Amino acid sequence: MPTNVADSAQQIQSGPGASGGDALATMSGILSDIQLARELIAGRQEPHPMFSSKQVDEALERLLPGRVPPLRIRNAFNLQFHYGGRTVACFESPSGVVAVLAVGVEKIAKLLKSLTPDEVDRIVIHYPMPLPACETGEEVVTV
Repeated sequence: MPTNVADSAQQIQSGPGASGGDALATMSGILSDIQLARELIAGRQEPHPMFSSKQVDEALERLLPGRVPPLRIRNAFNLQFHYGGRTVACFESPSGVVAVLAVGVEKIAKLLKSLTPDEVDRIVIHYPMPLPACETGEEVVTV
């Protein structure tokens, strides 16, 4: 599971089988996480949609059979699946694509301290609940 932009980029670059990435990979080899966050917030770089796993796609198909889910619903499910139970700092582009900029309180604090007040105003902190097993189709095992 990625913990920041660079980790996400590494997973996305490793191919379509990579899980948990959020596809902010295009500039990560050149820019630091903070610089990339600034590029995204300023609109100079458009984030790629989050990687959507088979489990998320199947859960959305059960929820909305035969329909294309709105991006905000897909984003919510992806945040739950990839980052459930962890605090994440996110930015939503004008097109509705959510970029996960930092994961975990320490990395989020470092990010927020490095940004201007105007940039911080564009960040949303989420604590997505884990996607319930019943939503992913996994068998619930009780002990």
